[in-house]
Amino acid sequence: ANSDMVVSIQNLIAAQQNLGVISRSVQTAGAQQLATFLTQKDSLMALIPAMNNLAAQQHGAKATGEDMVNISNMMGRALQGNVGALTRCGISFNDAQANVLKFGNESQRAAMLAEVITQNVGDMNEAMGNTTGGQAVQKMNAVNDVLIRVGQGIKGAFDQLKISSGDIQIGAIETIGWAFTGVINAVAGFAQVVTQAYQAVKPFAQEIP
Repeated sequence: ANSDMVVSIQNLIAAQQNLGVISRSVQTAGAQQLATFLTQKDSLMALIPAMNNLAAQQHGAKATGEDMVNISNMMGRALQGNVGALTRCGISFNDAQANVLKFGNESQRAAMLAEVITQNVGDMNEAMGNTTGGQAVQKMNAVNDVLIRVGQGIKGAFDQLKISSGDIQIGAIETIGWAFTGVINAVAGFAQVVTQAYQAVKPFAQEIP
C-alpha cells in the first residue's frame, strides 16, 4: 500500500470511531488482519464498516483488538468461500450469496460480504454510538487519541534530544530536562482529570453490553 492508500484507510477508521463505539486501535488491529486476505484497498474500505458492525453486535463497546482479529479471520475465510465460521456466529447466507463468495472476483466478494453482514446485524456500530452510553464511549475514545498524540510528541522530543545531546553543554541539557519534567507533570495532571471524567461517564458507558 502506498501512503495515499494508508491515509484513506486511516481516515475511514477515524470516521468510524466518531460514528460508533469501536475505537481506532481496535479497528486498526482488525483491518491489518483483514488486509492479509485482500489485494485491493477498495475491498478493505468496503469491509471495515461491516467488520465494525459485526464487532459491535458480538462484543458491544468492549471489543478488543484480539476480538477484532478473530472477526477478521472469520471474514477472511468467508471471502475464500468458507462461510461456516460466520454461520456459527449467526450470519446467514442464501445460495446466491454463497456462490458469489466462492466464485466472484475480489471486489464482488468484498461487496457481497459487506452486504450480507449488514443485512444480518444492521448498522450496529452507529446504533450503539447514538445511545447515551455510546456517546460517552466516543468521548473517551477522543480523549485517548489526544493522550496518544501527547505521548508521541514527548517521545519525539526526547529522541531529538538524544540525537543532539552531543553538541549541547551539560547545563543546557539540565535546563531542557527541567522543561520536560514540567511537561510530564502537566500530562500527569491532565491524566488525573481524564480519570475523573471517566468515572463520571462510566455509568453511562456501562449501558452498552
